[in-house]
Amino acid sequence: MKARIFFFTAKAGQTALRIGRTLRLYGYESRIYTVSRLAGRDDAFTEIVPSLYEIVGKGFQEKDALIFIGAAGIAVRAVAPHIKDKASDPPVLLSDESGRFVIPLLSGHIGGANGLARLLAAPLGAIPILTTATDVNGLFAVDEWAARKGFALSSLKEAKAFASAALEHEGAAVFSEFPLTGTMPSGLFVADKGPVGIALTAHTDVCPFAVTVAVYPKVLHVGVGCRRGKKGTAICELIRAVFQDNHLALQSVKDINTIDIKTDEAGIAETAACFDVPLRFYDAAELGAVEGTEASSAFVAAAVGVDNVCERAALAGADAAELIVKKYAKNGITVAVACETGAIAWEY
Repeated sequence: MKARIFFFTAKAGQTALRIGRTLRLYGYESRIYTVSRLAGRDDAFTEIVPSLYEIVGKGFQEKDALIFIGAAGIAVRAVAPHIKDKASDPPVLLSDESGRFVIPLLSGHIGGANGLARLLAAPLGAIPILTTATDVNGLFAVDEWAARKGFALSSLKEAKAFASAALEHEGAAVFSEFPLTGTMPSGLFVADKGPVGIALTAHTDVCPFAVTVAVYPKVLHVGVGCRRGKKGTAICELIRAVFQDNHLALQSVKDINTIDIKTDEAGIAETAACFDVPLRFYDAAELGAVEGTEASSAFVAAAVGVDNVCERAALAGADAAELIVKKYAKNGITVAVACETGAIAWEY
């Protein structure tokens, strides 16, 4: 986690140092930027060179937290040319030069600006000023929760509709395919139908509420086997087809799994890169010890030392999982999918 802190007056420099020290306590790397006349006053200060525009722009590209100390107008003008959308913008915060108030300006939920404001407030003795409707009304912010858990949303449009409906109904229901642990946030209750709710699911066809936002946890492990030389495009195409046929969410893919004799198989490496997930390898003995599979081939056993690769590799990817898509074979490629059966905690 990285942060860029900007200040423009001598008094604000002391607040910048306090914020920097606080961020370090929470594992952030931070750099403090200031104007040339103040840059030499402390070794922790870096001169704003070549320009504020370029440094802020790089912060947007690298998704760093941007914290401005001073007038709101400076922060607004600095970030305005770089703003794209709430799904990709980094957290932007503002503090007055005395550090009395910390205000999230941009990406409060998904980017985590609201959470960072709360984190900074207590050590600084500051007041976090949160203006998002769910926070003002003490309601659950599904987009912030999902982002901090590493889960995906069905769409930001549905998340916005959910927030509006939850405000109107002063709460929302929760449907989950997985056990839930911990304390359920205020304003939520378990139900399988109603006007508005959250569906914690790995499926694309689960929509139990009139206004539903689907939350996709990373719980699906894809097992892959293939003949030599198969292209990544062909493997990815087959995985997409399998997911579509079984109404599974690609957003829930956690990893791609296969046997270790495929470590030099470019197509499988390309597949993991395509879905932006880790690629994991297992030797024949590890796969042979996996239980819960159905497919078995004497030919495969003779070739690689275990009777099937895709089902066993999919199950090997999780401590506790069940096979939800059995071996599917086409054009020299095999695919299987396992889903984790463990509980999901409400806590971050």
